[in-house]
Amino acid sequence: TAELFMTAVSFAAKHQLKVILDEVNSMSGGGEAGITNSLGAALWVLDTLFIGAECGLAGMDITEGSGNGPYAPIDLDAGTVRSPYYALLLFHLATQGEDGSLIRVVLAGRLIEEDSLKAYPCKTSLVGQ
Repeated sequence: TAELFMTAVSFAAKHQLKVILDEVNSMSGGGEAGITNSLGAALWVLDTLFIGAECGLAGMDITEGSGNGPYAPIDLDAGTVRSPYYALLLFHLATQGEDGSLIRVVLAGRLIEEDSLKAYPCKTSLVGQ
């Protein structure tokens, strides 16, 4: 995913353009209850947003499907939020403000698989609040 994002951003930059990803979500067709409205789906959304930001995407549109699909962040019928909403909120809070930028992190000297641990520290004025 990151390689594809970086390729698109690099190509667009050569033409003074920005890349905004549209219709992004963990599953097509509105999702599956119990899967796309779960903690795992929220973590996928959060990870994908951070990867996109780290690669230089100008934005990502998280689609809600048609109407009130299981992966919609807000359950319109019940008037409640679902797990992916919290991913969107956390990403927003972590990257808001003038100083809301990602900080490069290198995880060294660890005995774990390359993709099994993610760290996205952010510079934000919300720290300590």
